[in-house]
Amino acid sequence: MVEITLSVLLQLVQTIGILVGIVYYITIMRNTQRNQELSLKAQEEAEKARQREMIFLRFQSFDLPYARAWGDVMFKDVSTIEEWREVYDPRVNLDTYANMVFLQNRYQSLGVMLRDEVISPEMLFQLFNPASIMLAWEHYKVSILYRRENDDQPNVFDGFEYLAQEASKMLPEFTPFKPNWDRFKEIP
Repeated sequence: MVEITLSVLLQLVQTIGILVGIVYYITIMRNTQRNQELSLKAQEEAEKARQREMIFLRFQSFDLPYARAWGDVMFKDVSTIEEWREVYDPRVNLDTYANMVFLQNRYQSLGVMLRDEVISPEMLFQLFNPASIMLAWEHYKVSILYRRENDDQPNVFDGFEYLAQEASKMLPEFTPFKPNWDRFKEIP
């Protein structure tokens, strides 16, 4: 028969304390791991929701007003600041001016979202054609650079410019051109 002495009893209590500590630690580690997994799933769901929202925005962005704005602005042949003043002066043609502002602000917003990593480049350039972005930047560049230099607005549309630079990385061989509907006359 085993004799229970004070030292044996203390060793037994010490062993039980260690086992309880180990079980407690394992339980905490499992709970932490479970919480991390739940947090990761919540982040993934939030990302998917954000991407769905971007897709919805994409569908909204290419509606009739966007198409009209694009056609009204992009097919105007302007290359000097004087021509810009004549064509886009809001006192002369408020609709063309409004369409220009609409498109510039759209691209500025997309560029800021891209730069601030609200949307990934892969997602953005699946939703928005990089070539169209580059064409728009080339079209607006004269006006924007003039405003930066002469109107004390050094950062005006910097998000738009960033967007165009990132778009050019997606299509490095693409050379922007002036949109010209007449080029479609040659198609049979």
